[in-house]
Amino acid sequence: MKSKSREINILRGIAFCLVLLGHSFPDSAYGYINEYTEFAREYIYSFHMPLFFIISGFCMAPLLSQKEVNIKYELIKRSKRLLIPYLFYSYIAIIPKLIFSSYMYIKFEPQIIWESLLGNSASGTLWYLWNLFVINIFFLLISRFTCNRKTWFSVSLILYIMHLVFPEFYFNKLLEYPVFYVMGISVSVYFPMIRKWLSNKGILALLFMLINAIIVVAIGNDESVRLLTALLGSISMLYLSIQIEERKGCLEKALELASGYSYGIYLMSPYVQVAIRVFLYKKIGAPYLLCMGLMLVLGFFVPYVFIKYVVEKNKYLSRILIGQW
Repeated sequence: MKSKSREINILRGIAFCLVLLGHSFPDSAYGYINEYTEFAREYIYSFHMPLFFIISGFCMAPLLSQKEVNIKYELIKRSKRLLIPYLFYSYIAIIPKLIFSSYMYIKFEPQIIWESLLGNSASGTLWYLWNLFVINIFFLLISRFTCNRKTWFSVSLILYIMHLVFPEFYFNKLLEYPVFYVMGISVSVYFPMIRKWLSNKGILALLFMLINAIIVVAIGNDESVRLLTALLGSISMLYLSIQIEERKGCLEKALELASGYSYGIYLMSPYVQVAIRVFLYKKIGAPYLLCMGLMLVLGFFVPYVFIKYVVEKNKYLSRILIGQW
């Protein structure tokens, strides 16, 4: 859902670029270890997905504040937008796992066929869509009984504590992320005041980034400090988006473009990135840093070109591939 706030659209563009970059970085599972890229990866992962749920809560806030919401309509609308692409890409992801199983870190297992229906997708990056769908519907239902944000925050905080207490719970992400979603709702309500206060807090934003980096170095991307690192990173990125919006220019336009196509590229980029990793790195043996650069650049531009010049020209492809109805 696109926000009317340009700062939030820019923030989404920043968050999406961080996701794309994070998926390009190596981890030890691929046999390449570099302390600098490992730190960058851990730093990004310490806050980038909570930031997406904050943005989602921000964009849903106006709808959740309405007294009369057609739950059936919203259920169908969000099923089309989120669940149809989720299921399509989840089951398509099984094919390369079967064909190129010897190169895959996560192998195909038969239970993934039914587990995909419960949010454990064969494409590991898609968990966000399923969980966002459930969290959206959960708060739409709650809003029929109470629109008290303190109540919402209390419920979400209890769920977050349960996430820490029961880390092996199958639907653990449904316990973890509502608290960030509710934070996004609160940010939406107080955004003019937050924007005014944060716009001249550059030193504070840099301090938050530094503290976040120190935590990642000392502890790593650990669940015990996720709430803190998520807040530090998200506030820093919001400050950055405000500064970019105020200064206008090419960077603002580039991030708004990334924001506008972020959903479709997010869905398609893993296939481009995995192909580069499998064929260039694991099969040919190209330097991983070269592969990383190609995964970042081509992971953006190949899906972007395909969406802009092929998918958006056909209503059926738009519906299935990027959830545009």
